[in-house]
Amino acid sequence: MPADRSAPTTVAELVRSRVDDAGEGLRFEGRTWTWAEVVAEMEVRARWLAASMGDGPPHVGVLLDNVPEYLFLLGGAALAGCVLVGINPTRRGEELARDIRHVDCQLIVTDTEHVELLDGLDLGAAGDHVLVGDGDAYRVALAEHRDASSPLPAPPGADDLYLLIFTSGSTGAPKAVRMTQGRAAGSNGRVMGFRPDDVLYCAMPLFHGNALASMVFPAFGTGATLVLRRRFSASAWLPEIRAHGCTFTSTIGRVLTYILATPETEQDRDHDLKFVLAPESSAMDMKAFKRRFGVAVFGGYGSSENAIVLSTSPGQPPDALGTPAPGTDVAVVDPETGEECPRACFDEDGRLLNADVAIGEIVGRDALSRFEGYYANDEAAAARSRNGWYWSGDLAYRDADGVFHFAGRNADWLRVDGENFAAAPVERILRRYPGVTGV
Repeated sequence: MPADRSAPTTVAELVRSRVDDAGEGLRFEGRTWTWAEVVAEMEVRARWLAASMGDGPPHVGVLLDNVPEYLFLLGGAALAGCVLVGINPTRRGEELARDIRHVDCQLIVTDTEHVELLDGLDLGAAGDHVLVGDGDAYRVALAEHRDASSPLPAPPGADDLYLLIFTSGSTGAPKAVRMTQGRAAGSNGRVMGFRPDDVLYCAMPLFHGNALASMVFPAFGTGATLVLRRRFSASAWLPEIRAHGCTFTSTIGRVLTYILATPETEQDRDHDLKFVLAPESSAMDMKAFKRRFGVAVFGGYGSSENAIVLSTSPGQPPDALGTPAPGTDVAVVDPETGEECPRACFDEDGRLLNADVAIGEIVGRDALSRFEGYYANDEAAAARSRNGWYWSGDLAYRDADGVFHFAGRNADWLRVDGENFAAAPVERILRRYPGVTGV
């Protein structure tokens, strides 16, 4: 299919496409903004950031919950050509300081709730430039740039660095994934079919790629309404989905488990959701969620690096990761030999018979062009890019139809009596027993 030449090529263009949009753009804790009002706030941040530039675009750390200021800074950084760094507020002490120093933050925007996390830490260049977003000094600084007659910075290009997104750090210190304006703009919501009358419920943290790629950038691109929730709450999930008439939401990891743990109500199917995206959810939770709430749930596979994407489709097994897009070369490979693993074999009850040879690492053999690397971590980038392929670090097996199934992380691969055991298949066995809801 030929490229859509009308599609914006940068996030700055996505933002500018909403400049005259009188449709509802943002809802947060009883307040609403039109898209035109949202863009106006983003432009204020862009002018302020441009005035803060020294020799080059600053790296701006954001230590906030899901609040409107975070969204305004995302758009402002895009317009100004700055690099925005989402800082994980669950990090503490030296780990938090290390993250900030590693990505060369020159200033940090936080609030009165989170600023205490930074007390006494060596923040490097950002140490004397911590701004409290709900404080008077920050409001005064922004007020100086509300004159709409002052010009915005020159628009950035598609190859300009826009975001640094930290990985989870489950297998070591978090790595800062590079995301350019062009890659971020590719998540414009057109593939997902969103329209201006859709309402997207965003309770996943804005420092994570899931929220940005599945809700924020699609809202920019389509004019759908974005509902921000400060933090995820399982008990508030359904009442807010219903109250706002939300048509889509995205979760990740164990979030479905937490929602399913809430008491069932007569309103469980009284909502406007069309579908839910829930990568890394278990097949059991996805099935239970669909049965209870009557809405389709799609899993799939992806990562902040964006090098490999697998999508599920109707008719695939419920625990499947899915299949790659047509024309992309993704395989399950033995990490020691580099040879592609044989397809999985199952008995009549669906038990995997050849796990010892069928399980290997998910590898993108044509994916390096989609991998934009890690910031200031060439060693980690080289480890991902061995032999001209992208090595995901995740284990899987592939069935006879070419569908991928998750088998754990390569760090979870155990060798016992000369045989390799992956974690995910063992977890699936344990979850078959009555009363087991998590592993």
